[in-house]
Amino acid sequence: MKIMFKRFALTIVLGFVVSGQALATPINNPGFEAGQVGWNVAGDAANAFVVADFEGITAPFGSNMAVISTEAVGNAEPQNDAVQSTALFQNFSALVTPVEYWVNFLTTEATPSPFNDTFIVQALLVDNTVQTLLALDTNSAFSGSAGAYEQTGWLSMLLPVDTTAVSFFITDVNGTVGESVALIDSIPEPATFLLLGAGLTGMAAMRRRKKHVC
Repeated sequence: MKIMFKRFALTIVLGFVVSGQALATPINNPGFEAGQVGWNVAGDAANAFVVADFEGITAPFGSNMAVISTEAVGNAEPQNDAVQSTALFQNFSALVTPVEYWVNFLTTEATPSPFNDTFIVQALLVDNTVQTLLALDTNSAFSGSAGAYEQTGWLSMLLPVDTTAVSFFITDVNGTVGESVALIDSIPEPATFLLLGAGLTGMAAMRRRKKHVC
């Protein structure tokens, strides 16, 4: 009877694991907990990295977030460069459920024009249409002066069902003095909580059964 119960509890846990896998997003490493694994970087600057804290701003979910910058690696600020950009992107099988991302756009540029760095988030759908989820520029998003980072604060968006690729793209349009960056993070998958809950429930049930038998 004891062996049968253990098998039954294990079946319950495995059932939740299978269910969790079905719910899991096809995006590889969506919240950057494994660094940049699964993600591609392109652009003139091609400056993307993963941290837990950037200029005192911490990752809102999990322990890591991605950072993309208009400045090439090794450039000191302030820097008056040619036009530069960084894209962080990933292709994957079509989403069956929406995936939520949070972004924070920061700049040291002074506004208004000609300071007009841009940050754009786009999703590619299965029908090959491109959906722009967010489009910001330093003229419309900020009103401060060059120096310390000014930020929009965290903004949320959903990658819609049938998304097959996502791109986070930041550009220094005029090559002006100053740097703009974007912070990117994702809410942990519901499947993660299902697996954790199932595992804890199964373990607790086996402990209770063991005590009863003894």
